[in-house]
Amino acid sequence: MLAQLERLLAISELPNVSLGVIPFEAGALPSGNNKFILLGFGALSITDVVFIEGLTGDLYLDDPSEVEVYRLTFRALSELAGTNEQSRGMIGAMIRAYTAQIG
Repeated sequence: MLAQLERLLAISELPNVSLGVIPFEAGALPSGNNKFILLGFGALSITDVVFIEGLTGDLYLDDPSEVEVYRLTFRALSELAGTNEQSRGMIGAMIRAYTAQIG
């Protein structure tokens, strides 16, 4: 886990990466425990797709009304997340706590 946190911290410094960590204090998330990836493509002829990873199978949604629900959910999650700087601070604190635990 330490290596993963350190890697997140490192890539968050790249100019093309924005990182937003949602603090525990934010409470229940608008997406519940549903994990999803919103895929957007540069070509106008290819519509956005939502990818949902499941325990027994995966799901791809391309209906515009369904994709919009996930786009709005992503926006809500983004608003709950800390800024890049705040998120880096949270990850740094987790690294320090983890390092102190393992000695």
